[in-house]
Amino acid sequence: METNLSFPSNANGNFPTLEQAFCLAQEHYKHCHDSHINFLGASGQSEHNLIGHYKYQLPGCLGETYFYLLVIEILLFEPHEHPSPRNVILDILDKGQTLRVREKQLYLYYRGGIADYDNHLFIPSVDNLQQTQFDFRFELPPIQLPQATIIYAQFSAYDRFVASYPQWYPQLVASKHKSIPWTGSQAALTELIYALNEMGVLGGKHNEIRQLRISFEQVFKFDLGNIYKTYENMRMRKKSRTPFIDGLRNALLRRMDDDDLHAL
Repeated sequence: METNLSFPSNANGNFPTLEQAFCLAQEHYKHCHDSHINFLGASGQSEHNLIGHYKYQLPGCLGETYFYLLVIEILLFEPHEHPSPRNVILDILDKGQTLRVREKQLYLYYRGGIADYDNHLFIPSVDNLQQTQFDFRFELPPIQLPQATIIYAQFSAYDRFVASYPQWYPQLVASKHKSIPWTGSQAALTELIYALNEMGVLGGKHNEIRQLRISFEQVFKFDLGNIYKTYENMRMRKKSRTPFIDGLRNALLRRMDDDDLHAL
């Protein structure tokens, strides 16, 4: 039976949510588990069918299960443990390389499409059976498979991970580094933008206000409206024309004074 389960994405190649990834891991394992149980229930399996099942069919769906478990590992990362998703991805790539080195001969067998030792590797025996193990508890129980079948599935998962992560990595970074919303007024942020621009501290130069407006709106998820009109209104103020910046200075000085008192 063929599976049509696929990597969740839209036209922009969106990275899956934790719920999507876990559901897909479970669905692929269910497909793998059920097809294996059905296979075992059929009598008189030929050597050809055994090798087809344990070398090709099961590593495919089981590999998808392992792949989504790698995705879940990224989605569960904690910033205090890893500075960025990139570090989690590098850890996964390192684990994949470690597996390839540890199972070097089998990996060469896998990549080379070799079939010389299929009878020994993929036909179940007392000597080569191993139970599937996962970091997450699935609804269905583990199954006993030839060790080479499980390792082939892991090779497949890491190969797919290497091929796919560059597509969604930028989006993952953006989702893990959520912006802090601006809760002040349009006028306050406009004061700050114009002041920083005049100081020449944004890229070391004076920038177009239009471009700064776009950048600050993206960073703070805030609509600045007509920033030019806001600036003109600031110029027409009767008292202080920069109340927000004045308030910033006063707030920082109060903090310093308080810290000085507590330091005594």
